[in-house]
Amino acid sequence: MLISLTLLRVTELHTNARAQRAKGSFTEGFRYVWSRPDLRAILVMLFLIGTLGLNFPIFISTMAVRVFRTDAGGYGLLSSIMAVGTIGGAVLAAGRDKPRATIEKRLGLVTPTEITKLLATVSRTYRQIYRQNIPLGDDRRR
Repeated sequence: MLISLTLLRVTELHTNARAQRAKGSFTEGFRYVWSRPDLRAILVMLFLIGTLGLNFPIFISTMAVRVFRTDAGGYGLLSSIMAVGTIGGAVLAAGRDKPRATIEKRLGLVTPTEITKLLATVSRTYRQIYRQNIPLGDDRRR
């Protein structure tokens, strides 16, 4: 990245006048984004995934302590299983030619993803957790 920044030809960049700050411009911008269905879907997805989907470190540490009654070594093993499952799912997803779903359909797939995570929470062995992580990383169903 640093090399790319040093190679930028600053003289060829186009500058724009900075927008003037006005009262209510933030809410006006938010209204504009919310009026576009594609941007609204992205915002809703970011909210849902950020709220419900990015809690894996907490989930994994809780599973290590409460379910497996283990220490940092068990937490490390669960983190490795999560990484391998994610990579396995990503490899499966890389095999397809093009995305199959629109953003609206992807929003509908948040629920199956959460169901898969729920199944992972009732897993009692490392193997069961591993099997649940591959569908979480597999983007083919999206």
